[in-house]
Amino acid sequence: MLGQNGFEFPEGKVSAWTVVENNGTTEQWTKTWTFDSPRAAGEIAGIFDTKMAASWSKAQGREGGWAWKDEKGQAWAATMAVTDLKDGHWTASIQVKRG
Repeated sequence: MLGQNGFEFPEGKVSAWTVVENNGTTEQWTKTWTFDSPRAAGEIAGIFDTKMAASWSKAQGREGGWAWKDEKGQAWAATMAVTDLKDGHWTASIQVKRG
C-alpha cells in the first residue's frame, strides 16, 4: 500500500495516515505525519529509508541524516525521525535545510 507522499507499506499494514505539520520556508521546512502500523520499528525505519535513498545519500556521521545537491548545485540536508508512540501508533518527521 502506498501511504501518502510515496512511502510504500505492505498491503493492510498502515492506516490513519495524517499530516500533522507541514510548514517552513524555501530554505528550510518540517513535515510530520502520524499513522498506525503493526510493523516493528526496524521495518518502519526501513520503509522510510528506502524511499529517501531513492533520491538522497546517507550523511556520514549523522544518525537519520541525508544529503543531496539540487539542480543548481546547492547543498541540502535532511534529518528523518520515526518514533513509536505506543501500541502501533507512530510519528514520522523530516526536517530539511539548505546548506
